Amino acid sequence: MCLVVIGTGAFAMDMAVGGGLMYNWSKTSGTMENIPLPPYGIFDIDWKMSRNGFGAFGFFGFSQYAEINVGLLYKNPSTMTVTVLGESASEDPDLEATGALQLGIYGKYPIPISYAFVFFPTVGIDLEFTLSSSDEWWHDLWFRGGVGLDYFLNDRLFVRGHFIYGAALPLGGEKELGLSFTHGLLVKVGLGFML
Repeated sequence: MCLVVIGTGAFAMDMAVGGGLMYNWSKTSGTMENIPLPPYGIFDIDWKMSRNGFGAFGFFGFSQYAEINVGLLYKNPSTMTVTVLGESASEDPDLEATGALQLGIYGKYPIPISYAFVFFPTVGIDLEFTLSSSDEWWHDLWFRGGVGLDYFLNDRLFVRGHFIYGAALPLGGEKELGLSFTHGLLVKVGLGFML
């Protein structure tokens, strides 16, 4: 598919490369079923875990309307809330921090505001592949949307900011966790160069 795009006029329109830093906050939920809690009995346990992450990313815009992203993210679990029979308690998630590889493709629609500023709504998909050797960690398939802003320092060099929110399907992990849903915020700031 990339070779087809490269062979068309679209490849010559506003190609850009760049990279920068990112911050991610997300919350994952699930239900662990039929958990024995002696001497009370067997219960379903609902849980929610939040985490913070930070890392670096790179992007390649092969037209003014689409770009490919790659990133490395450090995921750090922070708090876990466990609910049984309507009673909630906070616990240590007992899950080690880990790295993750992000691969994504995004569409955007640039709207020039002035000579220096270009605003753009954006939507896309990211695969977040967790690099931990622990079976308890999982991967996420993200569906994200938000806005971005480019500030041009000159005709070719620009500063880019992204503010994106998304929902994800957790993939893998221990079946006992009963993973169901992840959602969260992704913020990116970086430098880009028009080719």
